[in-house]
Amino acid sequence: MVGRDVAGRPVASRVEARLIVVDDQLFIFGGKTSAGEQLESNESYSVASFANYHWTWDVRDEPYPAHVPALGFCCDAVAIQDGDTQKILLTVGCTDSDETLDLTSRSFVLFDIGLRSFTSQFADSGKFPGTVTWYGISNLSGCLKSDPASTSAVICTFHADSAQGPELYVYSLQGGCKSLGLRKRIAATEGTFELFAVVGAKMYLFGWTEDKWDLLVEIPQRWVSA
Repeated sequence: MVGRDVAGRPVASRVEARLIVVDDQLFIFGGKTSAGEQLESNESYSVASFANYHWTWDVRDEPYPAHVPALGFCCDAVAIQDGDTQKILLTVGCTDSDETLDLTSRSFVLFDIGLRSFTSQFADSGKFPGTVTWYGISNLSGCLKSDPASTSAVICTFHADSAQGPELYVYSLQGGCKSLGLRKRIAATEGTFELFAVVGAKMYLFGWTEDKWDLLVEIPQRWVSA
């Protein structure tokens, strides 16, 4: 979708923003104001809706409320179901030139799709990942034996030291963050990974080895359920 194809006054340009589609709505969060070495982040969001074969801007560059932490650029988002309510769980990205990121209890924000309101989350129990180079977050439903209506997500963290290997965490609004302790098992595959994806009830890591440049590893359910 190109901005000029959306009805209404155009929105500001963004680089490395987070886009997420829920039903017939497109949500755009954060990003940088320009490309290159410029590190100024766009602390706002926009929403476009699709109806009658046309896209229309419903929200244009609305600043985040004061209580929302800076989400920066390369932030992440995942749609979750909170009971009967659809929401988006947002996680912070980069706001400066630091090469690593520490996720804490204050790194998570909940966006109510219907009310278009933000709630900061402070579930501080458990262990949160630190010195993260980049990470991916996905909906937990179907991956674990959990309440499908719960506000839970799975986070895969990657680190600059490839010997460390990725690790998986479960985050929930009620229970905080919990490591699944899979780093050694993932390292045993002898792959170098840089991408994580959830498809249905299956979780995958994408990467390579010295002999194979298109490595795909499925994380067995028994690893997760143990």
